[in-house]
Amino acid sequence: MTALAFNYRRDCDGPGQYRTTIDHGFYYGTSDYCTTYYGDGRAHTEHTPIDIRLARPGMLWTGIGAIGGGLVVALWPSAPAFTVERDGWRVQKQFSW
Repeated sequence: MTALAFNYRRDCDGPGQYRTTIDHGFYYGTSDYCTTYYGDGRAHTEHTPIDIRLARPGMLWTGIGAIGGGLVVALWPSAPAFTVERDGWRVQKQFSW
């Protein structure tokens, strides 16, 4: 869930930058390149960087909570008792020394 909380996209929208997509065929897929042109006739081409932005903060915190809950259950010495009754459900843990 934490990975799905973000939007991922190829970003190439700076001044003097142009995006190029090259198709390498069926087995090799496509590649995205970003070319920056400078005023003195120079150019620089590289793979298009990925822009990552937080889009869904609720999913981020839910994923972090699920990871935390999983760690608690995995590291707990003895699992708590979980019972379902007519009136509802109950989680019970007994501590002793």
